[in-house]
This record gives sequence, structure tokens and C-alpha cells, in this order.
Amino acid sequence: MSRTNLIFSTGIFVGVLALIVLLFIPSFNEYNRNQKINKEIEKLSKQAEQLKENNAHLSEKIEYFKTEAYKERIAKERLNMQKQDEQIVSVKQSVSAIIDDVENNNDNKEDLKMKTENKEANYKKWFSYFFGNL
Repeated sequence: MSRTNLIFSTGIFVGVLALIVLLFIPSFNEYNRNQKINKEIEKLSKQAEQLKENNAHLSEKIEYFKTEAYKERIAKERLNMQKQDEQIVSVKQSVSAIIDDVENNNDNKEDLKMKTENKEANYKKWFSYFFGNL
């Protein structure tokens, strides 16, 4: 092969290779763009599904809040109301439960006293930390 043919064939090879690269780059960019769009669509679909579930849950709550049973329960709990023929019965704690509560309270008070007795002012703690006991 002559030198001119070699240069010509090398030029054609480089030209074809450049053409392939130039055609491939936009395709690759388009592929990446499509992948990003698909991921975004999937993310938004999941978010839409969560919002639908949340809306359904809130709709159920709204329907429950509209019921007479809910209104009656709130009137009894918050407003201390009762029906005309209704009698309220209160159940008192047993004596042993009351004694246990008092003992637990006393233990908690003793723990609190011990914590407050050992409590030293913050500036004194820092002073002793940096300078020791001078």
C-alpha cells in the first residue's frame, strides 16, 4: 500500500470513528435523561400513593368525628356531661394500691433530695475542673 492510501484509509477510519462517537454522545445523553425522568416519575408516584393513603385516613377520621358516638364521648370526657338517665360510678383504688403509690412517692422524694444535696454550682464545678482544689 502506498503512503497516500494509508493516510487516506486512516483518515476515513478516524472520520468514521468520530462520526460514531458524535452519534453516540446524544444517544447516551438522552438515555441518561430518560433514566432520571423515570426515577423522578417513580418517586412522584410513590409520593402520590402516600398522599392518597393519608387522605383516605384523614377522610375516615373526619367521618368518625362527625358521628354521634364521638360527639357523646367528647362531651363526657371534656365537658363532664352525662345523659339524663345515666348514672356515673367511680371506682376507687384499693388501700394497698394507695399505700404502694405513697411508698413510691417517698422513694422518689428521697432520690430527688439526694440529687439536690450533691448538686454543686456549675461555676464551682468548672473552677475545680480547670484549677483543681486550690
